[in-house]
Amino acid sequence: ENMHRSVVRSAATMRWFCGGGTTRLMIGLFLAACRKALGQGIDWRNRSDFNWVTSPRSSTNPPGCDASWAFAAASMLGDRLTIAALSSRATKTFPTKVTLSAQAFVNCAADAACGGGSVEAALAMAADRGAVDETCMGWRGTQEECTPKQTCVNCFGTCEAVDSYVVYGVESWGVADDVRKELINGPVACEIQGGDGVPTSQNFFASVVGYRDDFFIANPNFGTFRGNESGGFYSFHADHVLTCRSLPRPGSIRLSQVGGRFPASAARAGLATSRRRRFHRATTSAPPSKTSRRSRPPPPSPARSIGDVDCR
Repeated sequence: ENMHRSVVRSAATMRWFCGGGTTRLMIGLFLAACRKALGQGIDWRNRSDFNWVTSPRSSTNPPGCDASWAFAAASMLGDRLTIAALSSRATKTFPTKVTLSAQAFVNCAADAACGGGSVEAALAMAADRGAVDETCMGWRGTQEECTPKQTCVNCFGTCEAVDSYVVYGVESWGVADDVRKELINGPVACEIQGGDGVPTSQNFFASVVGYRDDFFIANPNFGTFRGNESGGFYSFHADHVLTCRSLPRPGSIRLSQVGGRFPASAARAGLATSRRRRFHRATTSAPPSKTSRRSRPPPPSPARSIGDVDCR
């Protein structure tokens, strides 16, 4: 009887689509593809046959500073930079992938501390004064004073503050109310609740890079040698994923060049705008790249139109 009802419903549906002409048929095909895509989930480690995310790092090596919030923010921002740059063909001025410095967030973000701090503080710093990449300031496992030398340093022979370096920033950020929908645009930084099925009993932060059914795929930066997914990634049940932070669609990301040293008094207040030049958005206004099309990965699937339709 159930099978008979299913056949009748399917036949009635086909009659409705086909009887309504091309428009009904196209709407039906679109909604079916939409439901199929969301049902299969999203994974930015393999989207459009390209890995858009940075590799997990080890936030506990060296030990002594619990700053998962800084690593989560750095991973999420770095991945969003990759998506923005490659999707807009801005590879002329953006590197293909960038690993942002968690240490700079610990040193200079407001109210930052080992064992404390928040993703909000890191994103606020990125919006205010910008973030630097890990070659400027590698992970040291302790909080240092926010000075030019503890922001970007060159240690060839003696260690000296760098005069000119690239700053990566965001124009705005906010709470991701619907994490699955927000993942269409890129990874998000979330607080993960510790407990059963999680490698620690304490809450921590991670960059969530995708989902499958009721499980979210995350990079907690515990090292590539750990994880219940390959390469240091974990899958956590949705019940463990708490508040998430993200960038607005399509991702207001900026790139600027810092020239000259900024005064120590401006360390926490942010760099003066006069010291930033070569500013542009990493979106449609970016200059075209001279890189061959074959050497670039294809842009991610055009899911923004799906984001405006309730596909649940």
